[in-house]
Amino acid sequence: MPFIIDRNMRQSCIDYLRKIDSEIYFSQNYDKIYFPVNTHPDIQIHFVDFRTAFVPPELFDYYKNTLPSFIDLKEGARSLCGTYPGDVAYNVARIGKCVILNKKTVDENILNYYTEKGFTIINVKQGYTKCNICTDGKVAVTEDEGIYSALIENGIKTLKIPAGSVRLKGFDYGFIGGASGSFKDKILLCGEIKDKEIFNQIKNFFKTNNTEIIVIDKEELTDYGSILYFE
Repeated sequence: MPFIIDRNMRQSCIDYLRKIDSEIYFSQNYDKIYFPVNTHPDIQIHFVDFRTAFVPPELFDYYKNTLPSFIDLKEGARSLCGTYPGDVAYNVARIGKCVILNKKTVDENILNYYTEKGFTIINVKQGYTKCNICTDGKVAVTEDEGIYSALIENGIKTLKIPAGSVRLKGFDYGFIGGASGSFKDKILLCGEIKDKEIFNQIKNFFKTNNTEIIVIDKEELTDYGSILYFE
C-alpha cells in the first residue's frame, strides 16, 4: 500500500514505512508557504477516495509526474501562498461519508466534488482539519474543541485530548492528525507520546473499534503533515 510522506520525515520513520510497503512517494518542497508545513503532504494534496486526488495548480505537474498513472489527479482552483489561511485549501478531513472543512478556506473544486457526491459537509472554524483529526475512517481523535463538538453533534464517536503532545519544529506544538496516518485497521504514529496516560486513552479508544495503534519509531511524536496512502 503506497504512502506519500513529508520529504523531511525522520529516516527511522521512513525505514519503518518501507517495511510495510516499498513504494514511498515524497512531497514537494514548496517555498511559497512557510517552513515546515511547506513540505507537508496534507497541505499539498487531498485524496477524495483512494485513487482520486486534488492538488493546487502549481503542484499538479509535480504530482502528475511523481505518482502512478492510475491516480486520477485533479487540479484544484486555489493556489497556496504564505501563512494561514493561505495554506489550508487542501487540508480536508474525511470520515466515512462525512467531510470536515472550513467552507471559507477550502478549495472550491473539492467542496463541489463532495457536495455532488452527496457527502455530509461538516463546516468548522478550523482550517487545518486534516492536521487536527486522527481517524481510522470511523471514529476520531482531536485536540480541537470546535472540531470535537462538531463531530459529536454529527454522531461521530470522538475523543478529545489536550494539545501539546505533538512536536512541530518552529511552533509550540503540532497536531495529532498531522503526526499520524491510517491504513486497513491500523493507526501509525510518527513517534511516541511521552504522556503515557494520554497514549493509553488513545490506544484504548481505538481498540474499542478494533483498530491497532502502531508507534513507528521511538522519537518524540512529530507532526509531518500526515502519512497519506492510496491503493
